[in-house]
Amino acid sequence: MTSKDKILSQLNGIRSSIRDNNFNRSNISGLLKEAESEISSLITINPGTDNSLIKNLIVTFNIKNFSDFTMLFVIKSGQMQIIESAGSDFILDEFNLLHKTDIEFYKNTESLKIKGNSYRIFYESMEIEKGVYTILTITESVFFKPSKFHMLSDIIMDIVRSTAVSRVSMYNDLFEDTVIGINSYLSTTDVVDSEFYLFKFENIYDFFLKMGLEIIIELSEAIKIKLTEVFGENASIFRFSLSEYIVIAPSVTSQQIRFSDLNNRNVIDFSYKGVVLQHRCIKIPHENKSIYDIFETIFIINNPV
Repeated sequence: MTSKDKILSQLNGIRSSIRDNNFNRSNISGLLKEAESEISSLITINPGTDNSLIKNLIVTFNIKNFSDFTMLFVIKSGQMQIIESAGSDFILDEFNLLHKTDIEFYKNTESLKIKGNSYRIFYESMEIEKGVYTILTITESVFFKPSKFHMLSDIIMDIVRSTAVSRVSMYNDLFEDTVIGINSYLSTTDVVDSEFYLFKFENIYDFFLKMGLEIIIELSEAIKIKLTEVFGENASIFRFSLSEYIVIAPSVTSQQIRFSDLNNRNVIDFSYKGVVLQHRCIKIPHENKSIYDIFETIFIINNPV
């Protein structure tokens, strides 16, 4: 029985009890609490984001970083809900067995013996109003890099965090639209012969403090129009954040543009209502084609060692 079916069954039971006048307050109160808990669980499991994006990130991470199993789950009111997972089924089975004996067993465990093989465990958690979210990975490989897992955790927790804020939040709308848009584009478009660029606008936030949030969309559209003028109509432009834009341009177009010119303010001038927007263009390595790779590269750029 799915969670939705369970809720409908509970509500129908409450309605029948009331209609037949065959109930007591404590029973009705208990049924209502169960239904409320199920509804809350549904909201928590799917916190307004595109879970296929998280699945995509996890699967790509497993392949690129030699991980046998990775999952994102949330614990709320003593109950664990798996949001997304990818990897070996027998590891998931072992996890579920251990979870039943200790819901937070992974906090005191660095390695596991599964079918005679030794596996290492890595996890990171974040607590928000909807519960404690944990991204956990299990690996047998000596080629696994913990630093790559920390990057994945930051990326996924940013997605979770962005969906946890109110729907009226400008940042939430921008971030959610962007990740879904990029993921859809990469899934449906052949980008083998394309070049990827990241444009960073260094003084955007100072600009907002002076001008106000009401001009965010107008300013963003002005930047996208300017980038379209530079790269042409065949380029795809995505607003990654308020200060960062991703450009995916055909190689033919890119060959007509000198990279040095993309950082030359005398050649490309970004300005809005008389305010000059200082920018920096970074070419994203050509082999990075998945959204995981794009996110990871931008994370490295924004967090240099």
